[in-house]
Amino acid sequence: MKEVFHMTAKQVLFVVPDENDPHMGILIDHDYIICAECGGVFEADEVFIIKTYHVWVNFEDEIADELDLLTAKDIGKELDSKGESGRYAWEEAIKREF
Repeated sequence: MKEVFHMTAKQVLFVVPDENDPHMGILIDHDYIICAECGGVFEADEVFIIKTYHVWVNFEDEIADELDLLTAKDIGKELDSKGESGRYAWEEAIKREF
């Protein structure tokens, strides 16, 4: 009998905390994120997930309609200007914005 493999996938807005540069991507089985911008693969525990989309969205429409990515990029620029980075800085900034 053939083995059946099930995979879960959700779209996410995430940031690599030390880089302060948010991206859209696809979270696979809560383990890995494939970046929709560069195609890179990140382990989920090495990034900060800003938002998880529980229904499948068109990334371009989502960015245009909600401006989540642009807001997150502004947060990254603000943190850069303050010389801040890391998971804690992002968690605090996200609480204020989202």
